[in-house]
Amino acid sequence: MIKNKTVLLLFLIVALAGFLRFWQLDKLPPGLYPDEAANGVNALQVLDNADFKVFYPENNGREGFFINLQALSVQVFGTTPWALRAVSALVGTLTILIFYFLLKELSAHIKKIEIFENLASTNFALLGAFLLAVNSWHIHFSRIGFRAITLPFLLSLAALFLLRAIRTRKTKEFIISGFWWGLGFYSYIGFRLAPLFGLVIFIFDSATWFLKKEVSFKKFLTQYIILGISVLITALPILGYFLSHPEDVSSRSSPISVFAAENPIIQLAISLGQTAIMFNLVGDWNWRHNAAGSSMLTYISGILFLVGILILIKAVIKSIKQKDLASSFPLVFVGAWFVVMLMPSFLTREGMPHALRSIGAIPAVIIFSTIGLVWIWKRFAANAKLAQKANFLLLIILVAISVENLHKYFIAWGQNEALPYAFRQDLTKIGDFLNAYDVSSGASQKYIIVNEYGVELNGIPVPSATIRFITGENPDIHYLKPEQLSQIQVDPENPIMVVFTAPNDSNLENELYKLFPSVQKIQEQIIYYKII
Repeated sequence: MIKNKTVLLLFLIVALAGFLRFWQLDKLPPGLYPDEAANGVNALQVLDNADFKVFYPENNGREGFFINLQALSVQVFGTTPWALRAVSALVGTLTILIFYFLLKELSAHIKKIEIFENLASTNFALLGAFLLAVNSWHIHFSRIGFRAITLPFLLSLAALFLLRAIRTRKTKEFIISGFWWGLGFYSYIGFRLAPLFGLVIFIFDSATWFLKKEVSFKKFLTQYIILGISVLITALPILGYFLSHPEDVSSRSSPISVFAAENPIIQLAISLGQTAIMFNLVGDWNWRHNAAGSSMLTYISGILFLVGILILIKAVIKSIKQKDLASSFPLVFVGAWFVVMLMPSFLTREGMPHALRSIGAIPAVIIFSTIGLVWIWKRFAANAKLAQKANFLLLIILVAISVENLHKYFIAWGQNEALPYAFRQDLTKIGDFLNAYDVSSGASQKYIIVNEYGVELNGIPVPSATIRFITGENPDIHYLKPEQLSQIQVDPENPIMVVFTAPNDSNLENELYKLFPSVQKIQEQIIYYKII
């Protein structure tokens, strides 16, 4: 009966997570940001050439796992923003399920802390899964077509099987864990620091082995060597790519590194401070990443997060006094995950604090919050006056957390007037208009003048990517830079359409009139020019 109840609750939590990540995904976020669309352009190229890559060097370089999944989605659902973002929503939803099993495995270690010795592992895991399911930070990136959402998913899998391997000492668990660690290198640049987290766990496990010696040293060391080999074999294709293309290893991170600053130490201190306050005080200012400036955690979640940290620190201090190494493992595990996965953020100096680069820390943040919540729940239950109402009070807290997070994402952020431009809805409208124009007016040639800056995607600034993807790389649509305006070829028999990605550019408009005196400016759903 208890098992069936647990399965039902887990199903409901995962279903809720899926609903929150897929609901109105075709409308929110609005538009399609060029970085998302660049993935889509690569996905179209994959489908055209049947060439799935481990790394896509365009647009500052992106690992291939997510883009290859998006290619499969585009194959099924077409060239729509939904097709790109549905992959994120699916990965985000599956992360909740994996996170449940991770917490269930971790609870065996948390029970070694005196105040949690009677903790039911399923309760702990269900509460943590629920907190992640409704967390606005995780929901946010589960609804955007950025590859970063695969990091918490794959790292949770790697950590889950590493914990299983440590508990069971079965070689197959080490092999499976190694596979997920290796696959993580195909996810997001931040995963490249994840081995530091794994190294901390190995060192702690080595210290535990030295004290207990439950298995032979040969078996202990051999299993970790096997894990390393599993990682290496899985990651070999992308490692081979980087060996042959070393310029792509740091193409994205080098210019924004704190070590590129005039005074790296001061810059590192500033970045650390900005990262430290992002959870409870001032968060990411980028509207694509967050309700600008609001803390990454809502009020109640933020308090639980701090309580959880304090509880684990207190447990470690006590374990040191009692020389009980096992009780300090939860803080070592969660703390190492938290710090290492914040490094991709605080080792940079651009756009700080940075919610996207910190995405790998979300599971650790939720574990801290879950520990804080369980501690408060236990305190209620231990109080004679509150014991009978403990479960009701827990329910009230969960409802309040849900309301806070859903209000933040769907209302405070989702209804803000800054979103259409943040996700370049104007470019999406151009793509939609061109598709409709094709249907109604036939084979007119169209020229898109990309009169804004950006890294280049196949020789054209990346803002063009949104239009390229929405129109399915239509061969009748040509993309030019402003200085290439003279390359427009007039067709005496058919009108030519010209569209600026950034409209109302008077200088560029004057140049167009000089080259083509017969041009007409037309404003419908978009502003465009017709050369007759």
